Amino acid sequence: MYAESKIYNGLRWYRTGKLNEGLDRMIFGNVRTETMNQGGL
Repeated sequence: MYAESKIYNGLRWYRTGKLNEGLDRMIFGNVRTETMNQGGL
């Protein structure tokens, strides 16, 4: 895991049901298969 991924400690993807769009863009903007990764989460 350490060699092939980033580790994010304590980030809130959602707060009170609302998506943190900046965090979402940061994570999925750095992967080659954005749609496949979003479906896995």
